[in-house]
Amino acid sequence: MAPPLERRVGGGAVLLRALPAAAGRHSGPCNPLTTAMAKFVLWGTYCEDALTRRTPFRQEHLDGLHRQHAEGVLLTLGPTEGSTHVFGLYEADALEQVEALVHADVYAREGIWTEVQVYPWIQAIG
Repeated sequence: MAPPLERRVGGGAVLLRALPAAAGRHSGPCNPLTTAMAKFVLWGTYCEDALTRRTPFRQEHLDGLHRQHAEGVLLTLGPTEGSTHVFGLYEADALEQVEALVHADVYAREGIWTEVQVYPWIQAIG
């Protein structure tokens, strides 16, 4: 596993951990990634009192997510019940593209997301 990357912006820090882009990929003709862009799973945590702290940044956050979705890179993203964790699915050419989107999000910059991990993902069913 690659060493964690940490980026401190504003009053918070986001710790981003990622696996190498080739990790977990199948080889051979059954590999769904040979004909399509790679998929990535985002999993992270929210700060304490996230529902209150996110208020001034929420519209910018949602606008960015809507743009990513319209461009086809973000498939879905949202909090778990209780807003303690965030989960997302991305489809992109490279892990670095997803990392850049995550770091550019106002929730990462303002410490609303406190730790985010991005993993290459193989969709087995669906």
